[in-house]
Amino acid sequence: MRRFFLLCCLGLACLALLSSGCSDPFAPPTRVKPLPSAGGSVGTKATLLILVVPNLPTKDLEVWAMRAQHEANDKRAIFRIMGPSPTETAADQPTAVRRALAEKPSALLVYPGDSPELPKALAEAEAKGVPVVLIDKSIPAPEGSKPFTVVGPAPYEESAKKIVATTIEDLKKASQPINGTAIVLADKVVDRTSGERVAALKAAAETAKFRQVVTVPFDSTDQNAAKKAVLAAVKAYPDISVVLTDDGEGMYGAAVARGDSKGKPIFFVGGYTDYRSSMIITPPPRESCVVEGRFTEIGGLTVLTALAKLRGESVGEHAYVTSKFTKTEGAVASEAEHAAIPSPVHVTSPDAPGKFDKSPNDKDSATKPQ
Repeated sequence: MRRFFLLCCLGLACLALLSSGCSDPFAPPTRVKPLPSAGGSVGTKATLLILVVPNLPTKDLEVWAMRAQHEANDKRAIFRIMGPSPTETAADQPTAVRRALAEKPSALLVYPGDSPELPKALAEAEAKGVPVVLIDKSIPAPEGSKPFTVVGPAPYEESAKKIVATTIEDLKKASQPINGTAIVLADKVVDRTSGERVAALKAAAETAKFRQVVTVPFDSTDQNAAKKAVLAAVKAYPDISVVLTDDGEGMYGAAVARGDSKGKPIFFVGGYTDYRSSMIITPPPRESCVVEGRFTEIGGLTVLTALAKLRGESVGEHAYVTSKFTKTEGAVASEAEHAAIPSPVHVTSPDAPGKFDKSPNDKDSATKPQ
């Protein structure tokens, strides 16, 4: 009798789920059944997007996959993830691509591994009319094939110039010399584009004709390393004018150092951080400007790019996730105002990727998106 009662309860629960619109209460979370006339569909055929990965997802790839899933849900497309089997390696990614093709996908989203045979497998997919969109990494197409479209962060040259120009603008407002020393604060804990950001900041500072441009490294596994590096640079270069940072940890440390120096000397801070990752809250702000990389948006833009290809729209070789530039007001302050600025509050978003998804107190916060 008790078993009959339990079975009845289970049956009623399933009926409730079905009546609420869930046709399969045990469907895997990475699969979404599209509406008949879904926006991401071609004609009446459901759109199936398959993300092919080279191995177990890393932290950054997990975040991109979640953003891709969210965008696919919004467009009523089916989204799946495939990769090499447990007995295979990243070198077997071409085999995973061919397995994905057997599922008859509408398009393939591919995070490229290091397999030399991968370009050939992707060219086979496009030859069969299945568009391919690469995530974050470009790989050359085989001879005679069209270049693959890749979605990734925009080049940093223009944003770096804007960062430097903004700090110089604040120097002028504060009646400070604009030909002193520029410090480029470089985190030893790197991601795939760290070198590009540092190089862009150095090039922009050198073009701006500072007396000298000095790269100062720090290790963000020590939460105070960036602040210590900037304070040491202040002593070594009394004519310091600006500190340019390549990530959120550097931005935070430079802001703290700017407050601790109490306006002696006055210098300005500008640089990069990740989307919704690291915010510095001070009254008034200690940073002149912040450029948010918005790396988390790569997954969503990859889905939108694939859907655009399916609609027959012209898509170039690159689709860029643009950075968000924020000019903060109040960075220019007198020495007395600097001395009165309280210590900054560091806020870390729980859903930001990589090293930014933990408090700087966590020693394992050194993992950044690759």
